[in-house]
Amino acid sequence: HRLHIHWLPESGLTILIGFAFAMLESTTAQGRAEEHAQKERYFDPVFFNLILLPPIIFESGYHLNLTLFFANLRSITLF
Repeated sequence: HRLHIHWLPESGLTILIGFAFAMLESTTAQGRAEEHAQKERYFDPVFFNLILLPPIIFESGYHLNLTLFFANLRSITLF
């Protein structure tokens, strides 16, 4: 918010940074054996659910606009 970028949430920025690092890693991994590169890129769902997901959820809840939330509470609960 210091840079006045209100159209991109922080979680979106972290996704873009992760995408950039993944692209960088994929370009540098082309010289290695494909099996070894696949083993390094293994996505552990337990690590994601226990370590990476809670900060994303808590950050979203912490920055939630309560006025808009309670104004749309009926739509949220019906969905």
